[in-house]
Amino acid sequence: MHAAMTLFFTILIVVVLVLTTLQMLIPRLTRRDIWFAVTVSPGFRDTKEARAIAGRYRLIVGAGGALALAIVAV
Repeated sequence: MHAAMTLFFTILIVVVLVLTTLQMLIPRLTRRDIWFAVTVSPGFRDTKEARAIAGRYRLIVGAGGALALAIVAV
């Protein structure tokens, strides 16, 4: 039973890491004129404001991923 539980938690950790990584990449995987479901000029994502928005988004997603890992570990 111990090996099965270790495998289960390992899979959970991998899933959390993969999903967190994908969520962090999503803003860069969309069309250049779409930024968080809002139509913008194609060059917007390279502006200071867009980088600030993306930074906050990554911070929130990273915190959620860290919290999920902490929950799995407990």
